[in-house]
Amino acid sequence: MKAYFDTSAFAAILLEDDRWQDIAEWVDAQQIQGSISDFGWGEFVSAIGIRVRLGRALASDALDFLGLVPARLRGWSRVAIVPADIAAATDMLSKFALGLKLPDAIHIAVAQRLGLTLVSTDIRQVRAAVSLGVAAINPLHTDGTPS
Repeated sequence: MKAYFDTSAFAAILLEDDRWQDIAEWVDAQQIQGSISDFGWGEFVSAIGIRVRLGRALASDALDFLGLVPARLRGWSRVAIVPADIAAATDMLSKFALGLKLPDAIHIAVAQRLGLTLVSTDIRQVRAAVSLGVAAINPLHTDGTPS
């Protein structure tokens, strides 16, 4: 299965955050061909930077870690954000009942444009995507159904 990962899902694996093994095992079991966006990569680097600023990581270690990431994502594709993604995301934001933030809406818009299932650990984002007609799944949900 091909899927688009928002930052919460692929960062959890790379940073070995809480329940990262559950996500990695799900990816392997489902034989997922993952995609991330340039935007998601930027969010990930920002998260690493926050760890450095908070004193949870040394800048030199963070840079070394970032250099190792491409090997860990071997076989994954990286896609560019296009202006239509921002326009679609902005439209989604006007559906206020969904409670989306711009980054979450951008990830939904990219998955929609690519025709891929969105993979996210953010329950609100998964529910919003599904309500917008975009296939989405939270890999931490034990039965594999959308959150």
